[in-house]
Amino acid sequence: MIFDISGILKTDGGELPIEINQLMEGLNAIADDLSFESPVKFKGSILNSGGVLKLKGKLSTLYKSKCSRCLNDVEAEINTDIKEDFFEEGKGEEEAYTYRGKYVELEKVFKDNIILNLPAKQVCRKECRGLCPYCGANLNEETCNCKNEEIDLRLEALGDFFKNQENN
Repeated sequence: MIFDISGILKTDGGELPIEINQLMEGLNAIADDLSFESPVKFKGSILNSGGVLKLKGKLSTLYKSKCSRCLNDVEAEINTDIKEDFFEEGKGEEEAYTYRGKYVELEKVFKDNIILNLPAKQVCRKECRGLCPYCGANLNEETCNCKNEEIDLRLEALGDFFKNQENN
């Protein structure tokens, strides 16, 4: 996603409208359980503000992942506003986005913003009950007869002590 910015570099206040609807191959390498099969959509502009290029617009894309609780497939959408600055290579901050010559590359900016807007945990629905930690049954679809006694390992000996007291 390389754009020719020669038309706005000469004019302070020059603006280049951008509209993208394109697949980004590099997104599927973010994580094993994420799949980006739909195009990344972006509508915005790049503004020349004293040699600093200001990218501003809205980005959206669909992705598929697994529910963190029950492991069912989930399809979700990322919608985010993007506001990023680009400095001429060698003239800006070390960790800033840069442009070289008459061209700017936007793929890294889009990928970074998508990663930052992914949820830490994806759930299929708010009331998802997940999997039984003992037998692995999907508790959204069935019930199991497992005991749900969680015992702190540090206190396990006390449980045996009380069982012995009941038997005496």
